[in-house]
Amino acid sequence: MICPGLEFTASWKRITTSGLQPQEASTESELTDPEDERYLTFIEHLEEFRIRIIRIIIFLGAASAFGYIMTDPVLRFIAQPVGGNLYFFTPTGAFFAKIKIAFYIGGFITIPFFIYQVAAFVFPALTKKERKYTGPFVILSTILFFIGFVFAYFVVLPLGLKFLLSFGGEALSPLININRYLSFLFWFTIAIGVLFELPLVSFFLARMGVISPELLSKRRREAIVGLLFIVAIITPTVDFATLLIVSIPLIILYEVGILLSRFAVTKKTDQG
Repeated sequence: MICPGLEFTASWKRITTSGLQPQEASTESELTDPEDERYLTFIEHLEEFRIRIIRIIIFLGAASAFGYIMTDPVLRFIAQPVGGNLYFFTPTGAFFAKIKIAFYIGGFITIPFFIYQVAAFVFPALTKKERKYTGPFVILSTILFFIGFVFAYFVVLPLGLKFLLSFGGEALSPLININRYLSFLFWFTIAIGVLFELPLVSFFLARMGVISPELLSKRRREAIVGLLFIVAIITPTVDFATLLIVSIPLIILYEVGILLSRFAVTKKTDQG
């Protein structure tokens, strides 16, 4: 019976102290036969890490350059929730707004390449059992994040902005700063996307023995209060309807996380 958390600790130790070179670990025998393993020194690890970081930066730069070409249609798209009108108040405002959008698009495009580089660096040091979860984790986490992203942009944001702008009435018209709007939109959608990862996080923490289904169930009330507090901070409004619309899916995801954590513990027990 393996002590909870030891598999995770062992994996991290292998990565930081003795990991394998990806190009030399293409077959199962190379990973399991100690005589065929070639270990990297600490300096070689840093060099490989540096090379992969450089690749990611170059890819991000190229993707952002492509993103700059797409800034005008993207601007029209993101301006729809506020009636299609966004403004800049300094001579450089429009320029920096387009640069921001270009980097946001570039970052979005770079996500798969970033995941690949991280996997290529870490994967050779994982055990066969640990590798089995790598693919499903990447796929499910990406799907959950984008579901949260879409939910935030197409459901929560229009309702919240409609509520806030309604206070202007007929006497006041909004002049929304494009750069502030972009920063708000970016962090708001990212935050909701990350919160939608709750079930997956619960599963893997339970799998590693960090938490238990009993703990999640026992602390359900505190967790829900914490979720409501986080939602109240990140949502654009404080009206009850918007808080309810955002909170209900997150509470459901928390319950799904409890079910997945039970499955993780049961499966781990069966495997012995």
